[in-house]
Amino acid sequence: MWYIKAFCNKKIRLKFDFNSKPITIPGYKLKQFYQYLPKRIKKCLSVTKLFIKSPSLSLRVKKQYQCSSPIYLLSFPRSGSSWVGSIIGHGKYTRYLREPITTAFYYHKSMSASVFSRNKCEDWPLYYSLLKKASSTELTFLNSAVPEPTQWTNNNVKLPIIIKEVNPLIIEELAQLDIKLVYLTRHPFSIAKSYEALGWDKPNQFETRFTDNEISNLLTLEPDLVKQDFFYQIGFLQGFIEKKFHELALGEAIVYEELLASPLNQFKRIFDTLDLKFSSEVEFNLMTSISGKEQSQAGQFDLVRNIESIKRISIKPELLSSYNSTMAGYCSALKGMEKKAIYSNNKYVEFD
Repeated sequence: MWYIKAFCNKKIRLKFDFNSKPITIPGYKLKQFYQYLPKRIKKCLSVTKLFIKSPSLSLRVKKQYQCSSPIYLLSFPRSGSSWVGSIIGHGKYTRYLREPITTAFYYHKSMSASVFSRNKCEDWPLYYSLLKKASSTELTFLNSAVPEPTQWTNNNVKLPIIIKEVNPLIIEELAQLDIKLVYLTRHPFSIAKSYEALGWDKPNQFETRFTDNEISNLLTLEPDLVKQDFFYQIGFLQGFIEKKFHELALGEAIVYEELLASPLNQFKRIFDTLDLKFSSEVEFNLMTSISGKEQSQAGQFDLVRNIESIKRISIKPELLSSYNSTMAGYCSALKGMEKKAIYSNNKYVEFD
């Protein structure tokens, strides 16, 4: 008799009952093998892993849940939304979905970008159907999209659904749905540094996100936009999205740096605004998540952080040129709305 434990930890472990020694396979080899699998196999593995974690969910396929209007936590990638979503969506008083649209669409598309306009989408009818599904009362059966499966095993109570997503270029489409929308922002230079650290700093940040016609429209506002460096472009893109958020008058944005400055008070305010229950369980999860001791680094993927190391953006002399370029792009996109621009001054920045 034997079992296989895979895709959960850093090692696969094969264990036999007849006094044989366990066989281990290093996790990095597993990851190398996994990345070459066809997407349909990856999707099957994701569904299987979810059902292994919570077998009772297999009985919930195509069944609906009682819920109030969904709450969308929308952000640009690398804005801290995984951390914020893990706090807002935690516990027995909510049901949380982590990037159900982005994750499900990944298995159907060829391009890698998660941020793109409706017109640039490879298959908008499919994408929109996934958006509508996430906004309804039907669960997305993918492991990474359901961080807390126990929230979904009981349908006897009506609970709010929290949906965390990272494609703010569909903000106009989301605004047409019966949802509550929360937009999370983070300092443009922090995001730019994170992109650079992850190797996402390609020279043209617009070709995979917008159609040629949409880029032409942007060039009427900023003729040299695609000739600018990566930092200017990523700053412009974030300013462009922030301006669209203000123009649609969708409410007050959540500022990541404000959350770091006073986590307990800020999250209590957010929970109150969204009419969510801030339980002792949520508070414990929050305080645990900010108890990290290690210095936080750009490009990290984690839910536990050392907030003291990231409360303010430190600009060393060698970063000043990149910082100025990022902010020049950000401010250029927000022309005419400077007073509403969240990061138009240096409030969250210190210069060495």
